[in-house]
Amino acid sequence: MQSPPGAESPSGRLGGISTPPPGLRESDGPTHPPLCWRDGCTGVRRVGGANDNGADVVGRLPDGRTMVIQCKRYAPTRTIASREMRDLVGAKVHFGADLAVFVTTAWFSRPSEGFAVQHGIHAVHRDHLGLWNSGASLLSLGEVTGGGQGDSRHRTRWRQAYGE
Repeated sequence: MQSPPGAESPSGRLGGISTPPPGLRESDGPTHPPLCWRDGCTGVRRVGGANDNGADVVGRLPDGRTMVIQCKRYAPTRTIASREMRDLVGAKVHFGADLAVFVTTAWFSRPSEGFAVQHGIHAVHRDHLGLWNSGASLLSLGEVTGGGQGDSRHRTRWRQAYGE
């Protein structure tokens, strides 16, 4: 699959997302409007920064629903706590969005993963981010979010095999 215009070509687990594409700073987070535009989203704009009310990107999905995206660039050894998911629910309410999306270069803790499933948050962890950056659509990732991280034995074997 080809990368979207302006994005790096896929390489490694994250399809080049570990290094920001040209024009983006490290602090811009792991996702950016070009991936949303590639997927047919409209009205996509960055709102992140100080006083961003818990959102980094807002826009409209191809099916017309509004979305709010929170991005966190963390080391692969970190996990997203459920409090960060709760903040995203607040952003969803504040922006009046139909869908909340949490994108990270790390993993979700068990409680945060359960919270995401319970509250309909589209949770995109490290592996799914790589799929999105490599050409899968954001909405297609919803079919695999939730329990897609494997159990602790799977993650331990993965770390041993790939060294992260």
